[in-house]
Amino acid sequence: MADASTAIMNSVVEFFRKCPVLNEDGTFSVDTLPEKTLNYAFSYVPSTRVRKTYLDGSTVRQFNFTLSSNEIFDQETAVNLQNSAFYDQLSDWVEDQDKEGNLPTLPNGMKAQHLYVTLPGHLESTNGKTARYSIQMQLVYLRR
Repeated sequence: MADASTAIMNSVVEFFRKCPVLNEDGTFSVDTLPEKTLNYAFSYVPSTRVRKTYLDGSTVRQFNFTLSSNEIFDQETAVNLQNSAFYDQLSDWVEDQDKEGNLPTLPNGMKAQHLYVTLPGHLESTNGKTARYSIQMQLVYLRR
C-alpha cells in the first residue's frame, strides 16, 4: 500500500475501534488474523481508486477493504447463526454511521463522504473448531 493508503487504513481501524458491535477485548490488526477468536483483521482490497475527477484537480476516490474475524464454529446451527447475526449487526451499524455522516477522520486533504458494505458478512473457511468470516466495505472520499 502507498503512504496515502496506509494513512487511510489507520483511520479506518481507529474508526472501527469505536464500534459497539465489535468486542472491546478484541485485537485489531492489518493483513494478519491470529487464529484465536476475538481478533479482527483489516485488509486492503485492490481496486480502481479514482471514481471521478473535477476540473480543479480534486477527485472522488474509493478505498475498498475487508474486515475479517475468527469465530467459534460448531455443528450446532445456533452457534453459526449467532456468527451470521454478528455480521448483520455490523452491517446495520455501518449503514447507520453512513446515514448520520459519522465517518472515519482522514488525513489532511481528504474528506470521507460515504461508507458502504459492498459484500455482506460471510463464511470464508473453517477448520471445524473456528471459522473465518469476512465483510467487504468501501470508503468513498474526496481528495483535494
